[in-house]
Amino acid sequence: RHELAAGGAGHRPALSGYSAHFLDHVLVLCSVLTVVTYLLYLRTETSFGPVALLTAPCALFALFRYLQIVMVRSEGGNPVRILLRDRVMVVNTLIWLALITVPELFERFYRG
Repeated sequence: RHELAAGGAGHRPALSGYSAHFLDHVLVLCSVLTVVTYLLYLRTETSFGPVALLTAPCALFALFRYLQIVMVRSEGGNPVRILLRDRVMVVNTLIWLALITVPELFERFYRG
């Protein structure tokens, strides 16, 4: 999407078959599939049990924030730069990591 908005069809001819509107819809569809897959993963594959579902709001917020940055602000192209330079994303990531590690530490401490 970012390349297309920056005149990407000129240097990448394959982009001429896409419109920004179409790519916006594809981005939203992929986002929904990502959320559903993450929730299924949390429910079935993690060793944390139901506590892992506490991380779902952070995942949703991160996805919504990224979509806001890409679609509203028209910034994109480098997701790593967005993750590291956006303070809201950094704080959300730290909260997410805390929600993953703290229950694991408590479980190890009390079982241990």
